[in-house]
Amino acid sequence: MSQTKSQAQIDAFVADLKKTKGGVQVREEDGETIVTTRDGDVHRFKIKKAD
Repeated sequence: MSQTKSQAQIDAFVADLKKTKGGVQVREEDGETIVTTRDGDVHRFKIKKAD
């Protein structure tokens, strides 16, 4: 299940993961941003539309 976050929140999350986990892969698939860490953790996000 994916969470809904703003692009800025996703970018900050990825930056933090890069500092703490090292290798991070980010890809877009079916309207979701999928973040996978080197150790196999997968995080799925949908980008929140601006109001």
